[in-house]
Amino acid sequence: LLAGAFDERIALTVSGYSGCGGTAPFRVDHGKCERLDRVVAACPHLLRADVKQFAGKEERLPVDQHLLVALVAPRAFLDLQGTRGAWTNPEGAQLTHQAAKKVFAFLKAEDKIGIRYRPISNVIPPKLLYEDVLPFADHVFFGKKLPEEFGHLPYKEDTEAFKWEAPK
Repeated sequence: LLAGAFDERIALTVSGYSGCGGTAPFRVDHGKCERLDRVVAACPHLLRADVKQFAGKEERLPVDQHLLVALVAPRAFLDLQGTRGAWTNPEGAQLTHQAAKKVFAFLKAEDKIGIRYRPISNVIPPKLLYEDVLPFADHVFFGKKLPEEFGHLPYKEDTEAFKWEAPK
């Protein structure tokens, strides 16, 4: 995700079941999901050392993951999520998707952001990568129609999570 956000040579970025520090927001967690305080305690090497000052105070972070996803635009981005992977915060990833989608729309690239939920945990069988990534790549690069499962959002919409709009 980080490489896709900053390296313009990458035409399609795919994030799969990434959790905290990936597409799931730091500021919004749902239940027993991976959170910043847990990551800092269990795996401090995954993040910058100064990030620990925000553990338990995530609302003070100056940015969140929707801004990282938005940096991919107008290039293509696909997020793969499992509804049974509570640890990776798939509900939070939906919020990130909805917020970043506003930037893609502003840049006239709304057809280049996608999300695909499956009823699985955070362990992705390689076969599913082909079943999800290839149709999205065909859509982005060859204009093929996406299967209807893409873009289906399984969680109730939360309009209060990220209150911002892209300029008109």
